[in-house]
Amino acid sequence: VPSLALNHLRPNPGAKKKKKRVGRGRGGGRGGTSTRGHGGQGQRGSIKVGFEGGQTPLFRRLPKKGKLRNGHGSIYYETVNLEKIQSFVDQGRIDASVPVTMRVLHDVGICKTIKDGVKLLAKNGDALKTPLHFVVSRSSVGAAKAILRTGGSLTLAHYNRLGIRVLLKREKWERERRAIPRHARPPPKMAPNFPETDDNGLPIRRITKPEDVLLVRARAVIE
Repeated sequence: VPSLALNHLRPNPGAKKKKKRVGRGRGGGRGGTSTRGHGGQGQRGSIKVGFEGGQTPLFRRLPKKGKLRNGHGSIYYETVNLEKIQSFVDQGRIDASVPVTMRVLHDVGICKTIKDGVKLLAKNGDALKTPLHFVVSRSSVGAAKAILRTGGSLTLAHYNRLGIRVLLKREKWERERRAIPRHARPPPKMAPNFPETDDNGLPIRRITKPEDVLLVRARAVIE
């Protein structure tokens, strides 16, 4: 048996292939046009994916329809379960005597990143025992039932992304002595969803029945 040494190591048969050498004369078999053919676009460089020779490509002939998940115009809601909020109340990290706004949820660490708003969900909604007053963007029917059952209140408010940033970091505007932007009005199609405004001009809808949350609809992406 031969001894094992580094100079005995060899690649497996067929594991390595010789490099394709072009443009080294006709004797090599790939001289002349270097396997690219005689003239034309294919010989001069690469062709962009989707290019169809100058005619309108397929992706431009088809109509634009709908919205991509990561496309412009998509709405992203941070979801929060009532069970988690109740646990924070029990720990004393949320004061039940003040309204639970998106700023409160952000400051206590329940919502790390809020892009377009917060939606309440009712996973283990029976765990909610404390009457709380919520001011958020959206809510499920189950969450609304649990909140109203405990004697709390639910108000759905309309914020755009600038309004969310001002709500979460209002002191930044005040520190830089910048004018606080006014609350944005909802788009025309969503204007009937928010029939009133609060004292600060924020468009809101007060929920008196759990089914009222279905009146506030928007095409959204839940994360």
